[in-house]
Amino acid sequence: MVTVIGGVVKDYEWGIIDGLAPWCGGATGRPQAELWFGAHPSGPSPVLSAEDAALPHSAESVQGDANGVANRSPAVMHAASLLDATGVPLLVKLLAAAQPLSVQVHPRAKLADDWWEAQQAPGAEQILADANEKTELLVALSEFEAFVGWRPLAEAISILSGIPG
Repeated sequence: MVTVIGGVVKDYEWGIIDGLAPWCGGATGRPQAELWFGAHPSGPSPVLSAEDAALPHSAESVQGDANGVANRSPAVMHAASLLDATGVPLLVKLLAAAQPLSVQVHPRAKLADDWWEAQQAPGAEQILADANEKTELLVALSEFEAFVGWRPLAEAISILSGIPG
């Protein structure tokens, strides 16, 4: 069984006005920064009917969201190995950035597990949204400048020395 999911538009200020319209069903006149496909709690993908997905009517269709289907059907997203107790730990994002974005650094699996466990203590600082590693891959669909440069060393040291821990 193949379950077809739709994307969820995130309209952050830094997005391009209608920048994802070709992939998300149309123009909104608002910034369209990210289009998410997956079962993330902040934007679970809707499960599309055969008609909505433009599939043959013989295709099995399920109404709901990707989290609900993932919990009932390990065939979601074609790989049962992607499932864990919290759902599908895969989030595909299309980005349309109208301005430069800051670098995000995500911990590897072991460090993510350690931090997640540590932040479960009462009063602990909440750093991570979950314990999943967030491996990333970038595929540019248009001109894209991925690296501009580093801050001067003295400036980086000054900034980093102000971070506790």
